[in-house]
Amino acid sequence: MFPSLKPLLKLCGVYTFASSVVNFYRETAERIVVQRGRLPTENKVDFLQLLLDAEDSTTENGTTPAKRLSSEEICAQVCVIFGGAFETIPTSLQFMSYVLATHPSVQKKLVEAIDSEIGDEQPTYDNIQRIEYLEHFIRETLRLYPSIPLVARETVSTVEIKGHTFPRGSVVVAPTLEIHRDPEYFDDPDSFDPDRWRETINPVSWLPFGYGPRQCIAMRLAMIEMKIGLIHVLRRVEIVRLPDTPEVMEFDPKAHGRLAPRKVIKLKIELRQQRPTTASCS
Repeated sequence: MFPSLKPLLKLCGVYTFASSVVNFYRETAERIVVQRGRLPTENKVDFLQLLLDAEDSTTENGTTPAKRLSSEEICAQVCVIFGGAFETIPTSLQFMSYVLATHPSVQKKLVEAIDSEIGDEQPTYDNIQRIEYLEHFIRETLRLYPSIPLVARETVSTVEIKGHTFPRGSVVVAPTLEIHRDPEYFDDPDSFDPDRWRETINPVSWLPFGYGPRQCIAMRLAMIEMKIGLIHVLRRVEIVRLPDTPEVMEFDPKAHGRLAPRKVIKLKIELRQQRPTTASCS
């Protein structure tokens, strides 16, 4: 709310997150950078190396200083990758497990769709695209339970939208969770219905990965990870609710910038009866 106070707060060691958390990520990032410097050149082709290359280059056209990443900015990007890669996927799979347990008919239909489309094949990038119901299931879960419940963006210039003026440098927050449950965009918005995704839906009304040029860079990877993970799990086990599994999910109001259940979700896991597989000899 008061961006001008950021330098003062930083000096005082006050952060959005606990200083112990900030220090952990900073030290981890610095340690990774040092380790990276010891690796052979051929092993340095990844996201981190792009960041380090951006820091190492200091001039453009030989004379004009270029805008480069500082060590602090590199640390911040490493933190974002840690959070985006390791927090959102498990959180989403947690909510998907809850949905499967509380909607057994959906779970049955999903298992049948996986079985009919790829059978005993190992899930790959190509064959998982055939399981349309799996795509719809994930989209519907992310609609009701987006791991990031809001999206914030900063205006690069003053703009007027529908009579409202947003000065340059304003932080605009899109309430993802509220948009996803708005009856203006979704019929019966609080109900779980994967089949709603058979129809065309306004893409700006579904924002678990954001939208536009700043959309999550790992959206496709995340979808693939969740699909393959679900296939492996559902082939082996059935997820069942317990007597104390909540009928309606309540969220933790103290979760910083993420969606989390107020109480631990307790579910039961039962082994599925394994289908006979066919073996071939050569």
